[in-house]
Amino acid sequence: IVPTADETVRILFSKESAGQIKALPEEITPKKDLRWNLRESRDNIQITLDKLIVIITRKTGALEFFTKSGVPLLSESPTLPRQYHGMKDTWWEYFAWSKKENLSTRGATDDVWTDLTQCAKYISHGKDSPRPALLMSAKGYQLLIPGGIRTLVCTISAHGPYLCFEDTGCIDYFFRALR
Repeated sequence: IVPTADETVRILFSKESAGQIKALPEEITPKKDLRWNLRESRDNIQITLDKLIVIITRKTGALEFFTKSGVPLLSESPTLPRQYHGMKDTWWEYFAWSKKENLSTRGATDDVWTDLTQCAKYISHGKDSPRPALLMSAKGYQLLIPGGIRTLVCTISAHGPYLCFEDTGCIDYFFRALR
C-alpha cells in the first residue's frame, strides 16, 4: 500500500517480485512531501492521510477504505479478500459491493460511461493502451487500474463480486476518495 496523494493510495499485491510496475496514470498527481500516519493495534493496521483512511485487518489482510470522517467507502470481502491462479497469472480481488451500490466505468472517451449493475464486463482498454480502466462509485470513490492490465469487473453477488486482473504478476490499482 503506497500513499500517493491526500486522497489516493496505490494497492499492489504480488506473490513474488512484481517486476516492472506500471507508470502512474495521468489522472493521478503524486503529492510531494505527503504526510500520513500509520497506527498499529493487535487486530489491524491503520493508514491515515489527509482525506482517506485505510484499515488492514491483520488476520485476513482485508482492506477497508473510509473518508477522513470515518464514513465507509469500500471494503474487501472479509473472508476471502483476494485469490491468485499462478498457472494463468490471474488475480481476483473480492469486494463487499452491495446490490444497491451504483457503479459505472469509463469508456474509450471521458464522456462515455457504462452502468455496472449486476453484470460482468471487461473495463480495460487493451493490452497496449496507456488509458487506465476507471471504476466509479456513487459512494464517492474511484478505482483506477493502470493501462495495459486486462481487467474484468463482476458485480453479480452470486459470483463475487470482484475485480479480475488477467495476465499480470500482481494486483495493481489506485483507490481515490472523491469526498
